[in-house]
Amino acid sequence: MLSCVALVAVVFLLLRKQDHKDAWRDLSLALLLAGVLGNLTDRLTHGHVIDFLLVNLHVRFANPWPAFNVADSCICIAVICFIIDTLRQRPLSTAEGRSD
Repeated sequence: MLSCVALVAVVFLLLRKQDHKDAWRDLSLALLLAGVLGNLTDRLTHGHVIDFLLVNLHVRFANPWPAFNVADSCICIAVICFIIDTLRQRPLSTAEGRSD
């Protein structure tokens, strides 16, 4: 159910009109959409998400490292892009933020 809500929210955000184009935001939302669709497809077809990448780092207490898939990778990269986009945005000064 949560995946369906996330899917609708991301599609709405992607299709919403913007004053200016923001490539980082659009890339983030596209990757998030891909990750949500990938995991939702697995849940609908198999009843659970199929993880197929298993990494062994040979590190104590992390053996094996948690398994993941391409959809999970897309979601993680989307979060990183959202963070970059947030850090790149110019903060509003107090004069710009007021509506006097």
